[in-house]
Amino acid sequence: MNCDTCVFGLFLPTGRLPSDPSPCEPCACNPGGITDGGDCVKGQGTGGQIIGQCFCKPNVIGLKCDVCRPGFSNLTAGNPDGCAPCSCNTAGTFNAMDTCDADTGQCLCKDNVQGLKCDMCRPGTTSLNASNPLGCSGCSCDPVGAVLSDCDPVTGMCTCKTGVTGARCDRCLPGFVGLSDSGCRECSCNPVGSTGGVCDPVSGECPCRANVAGSSCDTCATGFYNISSGCLLCDCNTDGTVNGSASCDLETGQCSCKSNVQGRTCDTCNSGFTALLGSSQDGCSECSCFGPNSAGSERICDPVTSQCDCVASATGLRCELCQDSFYLTSGGCVSCDCDPRGSNSSVCDKMTGSCPCISAGVTGRTCDSCLSGFFQFPRYFERSF
Repeated sequence: MNCDTCVFGLFLPTGRLPSDPSPCEPCACNPGGITDGGDCVKGQGTGGQIIGQCFCKPNVIGLKCDVCRPGFSNLTAGNPDGCAPCSCNTAGTFNAMDTCDADTGQCLCKDNVQGLKCDMCRPGTTSLNASNPLGCSGCSCDPVGAVLSDCDPVTGMCTCKTGVTGARCDRCLPGFVGLSDSGCRECSCNPVGSTGGVCDPVSGECPCRANVAGSSCDTCATGFYNISSGCLLCDCNTDGTVNGSASCDLETGQCSCKSNVQGRTCDTCNSGFTALLGSSQDGCSECSCFGPNSAGSERICDPVTSQCDCVASATGLRCELCQDSFYLTSGGCVSCDCDPRGSNSSVCDKMTGSCPCISAGVTGRTCDSCLSGFFQFPRYFERSF
């Protein structure tokens, strides 16, 4: 028998002779990293193999097959390749290296990057980017609108307070206004007066319906009233309003009338007044009916035409004239009472009351007597009207 070769699992080191007392040494291969069960190179081999080199799995190196190749880690017996790839996220590693700790698999991360594979941003940073020398950018959460200074490490979205929106939490949600330390408050738009509940996120101005005003659309514009009905036109008669104002009470719609004017729109003279004029300080002039000829009070006349209410015997705008067969006295219109025997007509002079007599010999206001030098009036001068 030729005893110049070591058995399986042993090898003859260089410079040692087979005849030495203990010529062979154990291969001592790492069982997780070898392919042939534990044997090693017995003699100088081809391809640079050295004596004692164990036969390693593809991703394993070292004389004993106990070290992962660069770019690999976690040597285990169950892995047919021996070590797993580092699989570093090169966007997050220094110099885009895909190497890691051979035992833990930890990649060499940039300053703002963490994770075994350098694939996550550290708290307070976001948006991992290969061109960023720090790997991730700092969060830019608004100190007023954000709950915390940290943001989502992937999207950069900050956690916003109530009513706040935006990636940085720097503006109010639709329907909210007034960014402050407590977030944004809900818009106070009047549901009747506004076209919707969404106000300007900065000023808080609500979008108002036609003829509506106020930042909350809660009042009628000048010249309109009654918001619950959609703001109706005041329709003031400016001839009858103080200083020609077209505005009215926001609730009742009452216009501001001059002293002698009445009505919601100030379009009617007060009782006893007439002739509404814009040029009149008081709006309407006092009625001036001739009292003795007035059917009612001397202060009552038509508020538009100024016509007084006359007794049957009187006429004229102020009842200052008499009807035919009547004449004017300080006490009113009195019947002419012309004597039909001596008068040509029942109509007398409306100022003096003198009747028209039929002959020069007849006299008297009512033509009821003879002039001096005449006699027998009824017999000779009687007439029938």
